[in-house]
Amino acid sequence: MLALFNLDGTFFRDYWRRRPVLLRAAAIGLLGEAPSGEVLEKLREAVGSQAKSDGKSIWFYQQIVNELPLTGRLVREARKFFEWEDVGCDLIHTKGPASIGCHFDEGDNFSLQLVGAKRWRLSPPGTLPPDLVRLRALKEPEVGRAELGPDVTEFFVEAGDVLYIPQYWIHWGESTGDSTSISLVVNSRTFHLEYAASVPDALRRFPRWAHSVPVGPGSKVDRVRALDDLIRETFTDDAGRRALPYISTRGISSPLNVDMDRVRAFV
Repeated sequence: MLALFNLDGTFFRDYWRRRPVLLRAAAIGLLGEAPSGEVLEKLREAVGSQAKSDGKSIWFYQQIVNELPLTGRLVREARKFFEWEDVGCDLIHTKGPASIGCHFDEGDNFSLQLVGAKRWRLSPPGTLPPDLVRLRALKEPEVGRAELGPDVTEFFVEAGDVLYIPQYWIHWGESTGDSTSISLVVNSRTFHLEYAASVPDALRRFPRWAHSVPVGPGSKVDRVRALDDLIRETFTDDAGRRALPYISTRGISSPLNVDMDRVRAFV
């Protein structure tokens, strides 16, 4: 992956999650693996509902991995390189000029142009309402459509090029003719989505969290005070060290190094 796209320290310092960049000819060695029409037809049958189309000019295959040898290899290499499991590929095939429209994504996108060319227009996410970005980050359905802002950057991407689109950047790509491209997507997950599900199991290991909640006349104030005390007692450095081994993530098996002072600032 590092050798394929030439993603060196300069890329991560200057572009990663900051601004887009066109990696000219970074995928030139993959052009021979562009799927044929017959392969795309079989893919359409294999992925079922993952394939969306207008029936005449554009076919969009979402989050495919091992359905094609190329996508499988890209995903495996990206997972290892980024140390992150939530990686997939989208494949976009068009007949003639076409576009899936203007939108923004919560993941980072490397768009590999395999056949034809695309004209891209991108603008930074500063014009997006914060609540819309938050909902997209939490993967709320039907969130992501947006209009380009006033600060637009244009790229003309040809076969063999790779365009990096940072998370939340608004983008609109349109093919100039017949086109096939693969988007290698490093999907994003919030701390809430990644870790919250395992927090209840971690709290079960603290005896006071198994105590009954105060009930009765005047107990509303008692409940607030008890919860406040419990949170302060639980989120100490020592308690954090005991709880973290049980707070798990899909992509990381070892406990995280968390600054408990920052945790307490939020609770």
